[in-house]
Amino acid sequence: MYIVTVEMKQPDCPFVLTSEDVEVTYFSPFWDFREKNLFGRIYITGKNCEVIQTSIEMLELQPNLLEFELLSRDAKAVLAKIRMGITNAMDIVRKNNGYIVGPFFIRKGWEIWQIGFDKKEYIENTIRDLEMSPNEFKIKNQNNLTIDQFSKVICNASQIAGLINTLENITKEEKDIVNALVAYGFYDDPRKISLSELAKKFGLTAAGMSKKLRKIEKKVIGSVIPLIDLNQGEFSSDFSELKLSNPKK
Repeated sequence: MYIVTVEMKQPDCPFVLTSEDVEVTYFSPFWDFREKNLFGRIYITGKNCEVIQTSIEMLELQPNLLEFELLSRDAKAVLAKIRMGITNAMDIVRKNNGYIVGPFFIRKGWEIWQIGFDKKEYIENTIRDLEMSPNEFKIKNQNNLTIDQFSKVICNASQIAGLINTLENITKEEKDIVNALVAYGFYDDPRKISLSELAKKFGLTAAGMSKKLRKIEKKVIGSVIPLIDLNQGEFSSDFSELKLSNPKK
């Protein structure tokens, strides 16, 4: 299985169009294709209920959004059931044997797609057709996952999400420190830079840098431990010995 992450801007997607003008994030964990329609669930998040309400009102004016049913809401988030027409880009993916393997994120006029393909030629055909379409897109990464790797991602999804959430909430200063630790060889053996030398680059004392470093390590390691514990348990998945024979032609 090939998993391709694509950043997409579709001129016929109501969520792309509204997120260009309103500072909200759309998250879709589920899509169902039926004939020429897409059925799904959409979470809408924003800084306050007024921003979210504005996005809903703008969505309801979009011609390609056919149904919008509010399921639940609070001050900063809404869950809705939607039906919309299949977009040009999604039609291209489906015609080239692609399928959705992860949720969609939509923000500031761009979507992040996770698309699965069984053969590399399907990816090449999809890219060719997208290049001739009115859509803008960027291939972010492409991975060839074994069944063992894919099963581990699915079985550990909530723990992986927790780790990603932690990494997203690391401050810019903390990111700069982490990058410096690696770039200057703090974790090399032998160590290429001392804590005191590294601290001077940030205008800190050795004690101040040590305190910041411990805070970063506590955040990251605290998020990694659930993954370590889960994969040492009785129900950790392992399909590494599973061999798939080629289908008869």
